[in-house]
Amino acid sequence: MAIRQFIATLRSGMSAFRRDERGNFAITFGIAIIPIVGMVGVAVDYTRANAVKTSMQTALDAAALMLAKDAPNLSKKEMAQKANDYFRTAFNRPEALNITVTPDYNKGKSSLKLSGTTAVETTVTRLFGMSQMAIAASTEVVTGTTKRIEIALVLDNTGSMAKQGRLNALIDASRLFIDTMKKASKKPGDVKIAVIPFDTHVNIGPDNKGKPWIDWSLMGGTPSTVGATQTWDDSNDYGDRDDDTRTDADRIATWTGCVTDRTQPYDTQDTAPKGNASTWYPAENCSLSPILPLTADVTAASGAIDKLKASGKTNLTIGLVWGFHALSGKEPLTGATKPGKDVEKYIIFLTDGMNTQNRWTTKPADIDARTKLVCDNIKAADISLYTVRLMGGNEALLRGCATSPAMYYNVTAANQLATVFETIAKKLTQLRIAR
Repeated sequence: MAIRQFIATLRSGMSAFRRDERGNFAITFGIAIIPIVGMVGVAVDYTRANAVKTSMQTALDAAALMLAKDAPNLSKKEMAQKANDYFRTAFNRPEALNITVTPDYNKGKSSLKLSGTTAVETTVTRLFGMSQMAIAASTEVVTGTTKRIEIALVLDNTGSMAKQGRLNALIDASRLFIDTMKKASKKPGDVKIAVIPFDTHVNIGPDNKGKPWIDWSLMGGTPSTVGATQTWDDSNDYGDRDDDTRTDADRIATWTGCVTDRTQPYDTQDTAPKGNASTWYPAENCSLSPILPLTADVTAASGAIDKLKASGKTNLTIGLVWGFHALSGKEPLTGATKPGKDVEKYIIFLTDGMNTQNRWTTKPADIDARTKLVCDNIKAADISLYTVRLMGGNEALLRGCATSPAMYYNVTAANQLATVFETIAKKLTQLRIAR
């Protein structure tokens, strides 16, 4: 706007010059106009150069964000080539001359600096001896976590996951996620991951058989009906169907490590088990692979993912509440850090189906109500909740469970799952511009 006003004033002066026939005015104005024209020319050239610099800065930022993802695995030659390729895709200024783009990756700091230089030819300014204006810009991107991160991968292992390549896609996507988080960890313990497979049970492992908070009263066999009054399949009652004592040796010896819902309202809460038997975890048998409590051992986390298998019906509530347990630090899972400013906690919850059965009912609406309660409790505990709907499930319920609408993902094909998990991983690792 100032330049336009300057030019308007200049034009007014020129008009006065044309009208005025007095010699003294013409000579004086002719001398004065030389620096004025020079200033305007410099201003115009500067404006052009500044526009090119702004475009260069934007392109460097975009290129650095793209390159930083691959930088740890690239040679210097590969990095230089990719830096130029990414930059030139984003930079479109034909007047820019002699462009150079130089990357500098610091592995120890997980930082990537990208510097660029160019020049633009001048117009009026060249009359004063400057034929080009040099331009330089730079940006720095930092990858990795700024806080410790604890994550529970709560993963549907029900029978429907065996269809259309869902389980294999989940395994591949989860391993990619774990690998991405490993790369973002600057030092051991920066990132910890728990793996929680679920169906209508969760397998906490038979090593817990001596814990005082295991309730053996349901371990008489497999429920043949579900409701207020349960009956049991005699083929799995170990010959002691009427024995409901908590310490029955046959039941303990053959326990696979699985538990079902706690007595309400504890089925949706993180209340630690104590003397009240309602807070204990009812033991049953199931075919699920065991959970992996929080660990910084990415090899162990990947190993737990490889053991996932599809079987059983769906109870979203029990998966979510055990993800909650994994991140709280209370019994029965005590490996989490206490909540604080230096740690962030996340649940990544995936399912491909509707609620179909819990300890008390097969009515989806009733089970959905329990799921909503546990989601509300998780978010109230300052645990961020991502939800992923894989080709099926209650969309409204899962969207409402997510901490925000942007943290809900609707995946319509199994081959899209890796992209979704990678997107979440990048959000957690806080790839950012740090110039």
